[in-house]
Amino acid sequence: MKRAVCLAMGMLLTAGCSNAAEETEGQETSALEELEAELDHMTAAAASLEEDWEQSEEQRLQQEEEIQELQEALREASADTSGDLEEELEETLDQLSSLEEDYEEAEEALASRTSESEKELDEQKETIASLEEEIESLTSENSRLQEQLDAAPVSAEGEASDEKASEEPADSSDSSGAAANIIAGLSAAEVEAEIRSNAEADWPDDYIMQEFVIDEQTAAYETLKSLSLSSEVEADQLERAYRDWGYDFIMVEFVYQEQMNSHGNLH
Repeated sequence: MKRAVCLAMGMLLTAGCSNAAEETEGQETSALEELEAELDHMTAAAASLEEDWEQSEEQRLQQEEEIQELQEALREASADTSGDLEEELEETLDQLSSLEEDYEEAEEALASRTSESEKELDEQKETIASLEEEIESLTSENSRLQEQLDAAPVSAEGEASDEKASEEPADSSDSSGAAANIIAGLSAAEVEAEIRSNAEADWPDDYIMQEFVIDEQTAAYETLKSLSLSSEVEADQLERAYRDWGYDFIMVEFVYQEQMNSHGNLH
């Protein structure tokens, strides 16, 4: 009996151990399957990561190439820009130097022209002073002759008047009896051309003096042209001044006025 009990207990123990072994083996198999599945998942993840890394490496290499190309282009652009800037700077310096030379030449020309203008002005002043002296001499001579004429016998004066009348041109007066104005009979276009030509000849390249002389001569011409001569004396003196000075109407006007002033003082 005791033996049977022991045998039964042994069988039960064996059965229990067998069941426990089977359970342990089942658990180990399940764990192994889980590990294999996790390993497969990790392998797939590693493969994906490796693919991503390869793509990232390819992109990095491509970006490095682009950066190198950009750096090369930047170096070339910098070199070209620097060369262009240097050329522009040299051209600007050359232009500046040329402008400075032109300025110096213009300044020298202006100084020379100013000196020449001052010299010509001094010469004109000397000429005017000489003419004034000549006019004074002529005025004095005219006064002397007038005094002699006043002191001469009446018969001689009459003969002189008759002789003068016979020598006068037929058109010395108009139909109204007023004395002819020789200046008014000149062609206005010819007068303007002569005044301009004389100014340009007297003051070449000095346009200020040309304009001044043209304005003054034109004003004198207009004044003389508008004179209403009431006597043969006025007509004769105007004609005489015109014969002496031609298209220099400033001197014509001056001499005529001086002669008429002297005539008025004597009569």
